[in-house]
Amino acid sequence: ASFISSILAEMEVDTVAFLPIRNPLEVALSLKRRDGSPMAKSLLLWLRHVLEAEHQSRDMPRYFLRHEDFRTDWRRHLNNAADETGVIWPAPSSQSDIEIEKFLNEDLHHERASIEELRNHPDITPLIRTAYEILRSMAVDGESRELRAQLDLVRTTFNESCDVLAIATAEAEHLRGELRARILDHEAVVRTHHAIVRAHHELSLECDAMVRDRDAFLAERNALLASRSWRWTAPLRWVRGPFVRRT
Repeated sequence: ASFISSILAEMEVDTVAFLPIRNPLEVALSLKRRDGSPMAKSLLLWLRHVLEAEHQSRDMPRYFLRHEDFRTDWRRHLNNAADETGVIWPAPSSQSDIEIEKFLNEDLHHERASIEELRNHPDITPLIRTAYEILRSMAVDGESRELRAQLDLVRTTFNESCDVLAIATAEAEHLRGELRARILDHEAVVRTHHAIVRAHHELSLECDAMVRDRDAFLAERNALLASRSWRWTAPLRWVRGPFVRRT
């Protein structure tokens, strides 16, 4: 916002701020329905946006208005905004009024939440609840130094919480990185184990084949030896009678 304001100042363009204040629970429900955003994240985004918008617009004419009030009585709030900021609206016409009424119909308000629902919702933190109550007071009763000081305290607390969250998130990301590395190492070990098991299985099959070949060779050798023994062996006979020596 400060960057845009500096550019507009160089262009000699006067800036004013209209700050609509809507129930943060309705905002979170709307973002959840439209984008599927988690409630907690949407609520923190709401808090960051409204705190920065209020802080960055303190040096310019501005007007706070409640979202539900603007829908029901937009003419009064446009007139009040002109009085507060010095804006001169174009001359209204019946056609423009019809178009505005057509745009600001009840169908535009999809998500609805009461103050009681806001106070009792488990995702609404004390910072969000306090910020909304202060901004509603600014919209209804006007802003004051006391209310701005209260918002400063909320913003400081929120910034400190974000710093702590950033550190915790960085540490969690580091741990996630280590976990991913461990998982990759584990997967590599599992793949190596499977490769060893396959190699062992293949080696076992080769050993079984070698044993079968050995047994076949031994059987063939034994059969061959048995065949040769039968072929060359003759029966022994004794010759009875005197021994005659020839001269």
